[in-house]
Order: sequence, then C-alpha cells, then structure tokens
Amino acid sequence: MIVVLTVAFLCILVLLLALLTGVKAQAPASAPRSVPPSITTPIVQAVACPDRVALLIPDSGADLMAAYDAGDKHVVICRTATGKLYYYGQYIGQDDTGLLMPAQETPAGLLARNGSYLYEIRGDEVVVSVDGREILRELLVATSPRLR
Repeated sequence: MIVVLTVAFLCILVLLLALLTGVKAQAPASAPRSVPPSITTPIVQAVACPDRVALLIPDSGADLMAAYDAGDKHVVICRTATGKLYYYGQYIGQDDTGLLMPAQETPAGLLARNGSYLYEIRGDEVVVSVDGREILRELLVATSPRLR
C-alpha cells in the first residue's frame, strides 16, 4: 500500500513540475490550425444615372450618387466619369418640369445654381434660395444610396 501511494505521489509531483516549467502537450499533426480570417472589401457596383437625367448631361457615363423625394419633387444627383456633379430636380409626375444644373460638393453637402436660384442639400434637407433669401426648405427622403 505504501508503494502504491508513493508511486501516485511521484506521478502527481512529475505532473506538477511539468506544469510549472511550462511543458505543454503538443497537438497531433492532424489537428486543425487556427487560421486568421481574411479581410475582404465588398465590391460595390456603380448604378447608372437614370436615363431621363443621363440624356441631359453633357458627359457620358454618369453614375447615380443619390436620389430623393422632397415634398412633390424628385431630386437626383449624378457624377460623370470626369468627376462633374449634376443636380436634377423635377416635380413628381410631371416629366416636362425637369431641370439639370451643374453642382459642387460643400462641407455641408451639395450646392447647385440656376441663375439667382440656389439649391443646397444640407444633410437630410434641401434648401432653395433666391438672391440669398430662403424660399423653400424640404425634408429629403432617400430613394437610393445617400450622397457620399
């Protein structure tokens, strides 16, 4: 009995020493290795500017940047292959009211001018001014990807 207890004690002592000295059991060669996940960037396809707007743009190959409804109007923003921005506004259901204007990005959003009329997209609204006097402010409801 003393011999069995001594052998058990020595086995426990060897195991404790192995743990304390950092000896680790090796996984079998067939064990799966942990592979870090690969990082992939999704491919985003450009959406073509709507035909009714693209036909009015002097450059060809414009992509849709954003489209909104604002009250009784559609607003469409397109960018050409050369980087030019265009703002198109049209009364809903009245195709003959469409108006295309060159636009430019601003820190607040986008700015387009038609004579003394100024159209500004600021966040989620469009503000229309004439000669510096605000005449209209409407909430924009995105109908496509938001302006980047």
